[in-house]
Amino acid sequence: AEIELAPLATRCEEDAAAGPDVEPSFARYVAGPFVGLATGSPKGMDALICGDVPLGGGVSSSSALVVASAIAARCCNPGRLPKRADAADALLLGTCEAEWRFSGMRGGIMDQSSSYLGKPEKLLLLDCRLGKVTEEVPAVGAAFVVLNTMVAHSLPDSPYAKRRESCERAAAAMAARWPERKITHLRDAADRDEGPAMVEELATANAITAEDADRARHGVAEIRRVRAAVKAARNGDWPAVGALLDETHASLRDLYAVSCEELD
Repeated sequence: AEIELAPLATRCEEDAAAGPDVEPSFARYVAGPFVGLATGSPKGMDALICGDVPLGGGVSSSSALVVASAIAARCCNPGRLPKRADAADALLLGTCEAEWRFSGMRGGIMDQSSSYLGKPEKLLLLDCRLGKVTEEVPAVGAAFVVLNTMVAHSLPDSPYAKRRESCERAAAAMAARWPERKITHLRDAADRDEGPAMVEELATANAITAEDADRARHGVAEIRRVRAAVKAARNGDWPAVGALLDETHASLRDLYAVSCEELD
């Protein structure tokens, strides 16, 4: 695929929807960082792309490609990135924003952070609110298995955005019902002992739909499971970590609706 970066950069300045128009579709994940991270007229390169991350297998192959492209883009365009008003890491968040824009879907930062910051035999605790790793835990004595179900997966075509909107509606309902608790995200509810009960109260009062309640139940419980898993990992209690991962899978399947028959 051949992409002319300068005209694309101009189109993106004029039209926010220009990124997702790039064809073939995989090229969006290459072009995005070159345009999004450029500090002037973007300079490109000839590239051969290869990798061993299964494509469309739900293990973030698109984010891996975006991160590799971002590193290449910075080598070709080494100017200093401007500081962000939100004080977040300019390279990491700039890479994420490039993927969101060019894929046409507003995602998160976990996948890109994993590709950028992952280390052998380390578990990383990523604070998505701060946009940085807050703790590293040695994974000594642990074995993690990644299963490729061979089921095709396309994130932009998935109901990811709908699930995100469900969580946002639930958080907004919490904020309206308990303004003194200063809830902006489900994480704020997960921080509180009564977080799970807050979801149930909203569901019982029909303040949120049954579907939004399930998404919120998963979100609040999953954040709490992450914290429990970090504690278990610090102690080297890998059976406990495994049990929490089993709970996560069941919650993803039953409450968040993101599993498949082959994986189950």
